[in-house]
Amino acid sequence: MGFTGEASRICQRTGLVLVNQPDIALWRVFKTADGPFKPPIRSGLPDERWSRFDIHGIATVYGATHSRGAYVETLAALAPTDVDYAGLFDDVAPGDDPVAQDWSNMHHMLPGGTAAQWRRDRQLCEMLLLQPGQYIDVMSGDTISTLRGHFAEWAPNQDPVHQRIDTSVLTGPDRVVTCAVAKWLREQVLDDGSTPAGIRYVSRHGGELPCWATWVDLEGLTDSDDVKRLVELRILEVNRVPIEASDAEFRWAAKSLGAEAH
Repeated sequence: MGFTGEASRICQRTGLVLVNQPDIALWRVFKTADGPFKPPIRSGLPDERWSRFDIHGIATVYGATHSRGAYVETLAALAPTDVDYAGLFDDVAPGDDPVAQDWSNMHHMLPGGTAAQWRRDRQLCEMLLLQPGQYIDVMSGDTISTLRGHFAEWAPNQDPVHQRIDTSVLTGPDRVVTCAVAKWLREQVLDDGSTPAGIRYVSRHGGELPCWATWVDLEGLTDSDDVKRLVELRILEVNRVPIEASDAEFRWAAKSLGAEAH
């Protein structure tokens, strides 16, 4: 059994833990103007704009087993951060937030709030993966052990610190590392002669929130409309709905992140 609950097996060639692609619809939040299947075309080296398991020349489409997971992963960028204003300004008492106070006086949405326009600009869709494939359970102990054993092949600058890779690194913010892991995993040939279809992982916001990253080879395409058509051959949209402030899963995600849903 894989770390994330599905039936799994260990690849006899690589030692990686594999799970079959999900046979249920996954959830994805997307900007309505772009549509659900228009992932950014990545080139060059990873930076903070890249998503967790993006790869140069590959379209990576992310989805979650539960809508709660899709919401919390997308809303995370809006989560408020604590600022020590007392440490920055001599006239501010410890614990005070002058920005929030000013915004309140102006009847402005408080910091950390989720604007209604954010919801109106986005929708939630269900999608089915059309082509059979095997996904790497990257959170499994055997997979992590394999990454440790081969760290010199994937680690940026062969930094020996990455030999101690663990789940905190795989769910952490360092895109240079997580995308390097993804690139190396994508290049592995499995014991049935195939290459991995993507990665199975869990949200950093909860171990009960499984997520999937599906890789689509762009075949050299660079036009965003061509990429969209290529992705649509492999992933089917089955339903889309507006994001309502009353949606219990949306509200849970906002509350979990310390944001206020509007």
